[in-house]
Amino acid sequence: VENNQVRASASAEAGRNFGNKLWNATRFVLMNIDGYEPGPCERSELADRWIWSRLQVAVREMTEAMQSYRFSDLTRAIYDFVWRDYCDWYLELAKVRLQGGDPQARRAVQEHLVRVLETALRLLHPVMPFITETLWQALPHDSSPNSIMVAAWPECDDELIDPEAEAQMQCLQEVVTGVRIIRGEMNVPPGRKVEVLISAASVEAKQTLRQAIPYISLLTRAESVQVGQGLVRPPASGSAMTAAAEIFVPLEGLIDLDAERQRIKREIHKMDGLLKGLDAKLANDRFLTKAPPEIVEQERQRQAEYRATQEKLNASLKLVEA
Repeated sequence: VENNQVRASASAEAGRNFGNKLWNATRFVLMNIDGYEPGPCERSELADRWIWSRLQVAVREMTEAMQSYRFSDLTRAIYDFVWRDYCDWYLELAKVRLQGGDPQARRAVQEHLVRVLETALRLLHPVMPFITETLWQALPHDSSPNSIMVAAWPECDDELIDPEAEAQMQCLQEVVTGVRIIRGEMNVPPGRKVEVLISAASVEAKQTLRQAIPYISLLTRAESVQVGQGLVRPPASGSAMTAAAEIFVPLEGLIDLDAERQRIKREIHKMDGLLKGLDAKLANDRFLTKAPPEIVEQERQRQAEYRATQEKLNASLKLVEA
């Protein structure tokens, strides 16, 4: 009974967090569509082609899951699309055009923000009927029914599934994630602007990333982004590798390198002590035979996590000592 209560509590918390995410996303859209009137929906921008492609995949997966009563797959598909694709990425990408000075680009992204959200709300309605009705009513509509309850279920448009856009966006996402990891691991203050150098592995990746420089600049808080091939790594720089590129972030002037070296060395010393204790524990036959198997496995997982952390710390130390 206790385990069931814990699972129910965790599920309720996840549902609450998702509801908050959806509410805030709708609020963001409504705050950024002043003067918007529904119109034609052009999909020439990479971010727009990508989000519509991801939406079609979500529609197809949800429809198939609902028809075969696989409700866990249904909720996973819409959760991944709304939380990860729409909220975490598309809303952030949209800010480039919303904050820019091009009225036509702003109107275009408003169209996609509204239409994609409206479709997602219809997909969500069977799972979250009350909040989706409230949010759907707040959105502008052209010739829609009076309630989301009688709105048509979305249909997958295979022509909008765009593998090229998804591959290009994955390239962009991996680069952005790489820069964020460097910033986090090297303790770069969140408000500090960074210089980003991207050495692309191919001509195609170079073209994709050059076109995405405005997005990369916004999402990584970069004051400059340089994209090329065969770029040489600057001294005292953080680095990350993706399938399409190698990323460098020069650290000189961003952090106190001496203080960072000392901090990392302290963390390494601490991790060495923790690992020494765990290694001895897991080498003890008495512990291995007497302790419950789940406890032994838990300690082995901790050991693996500590080793991974130790490797990251040693790599970070090499960066600041370069």
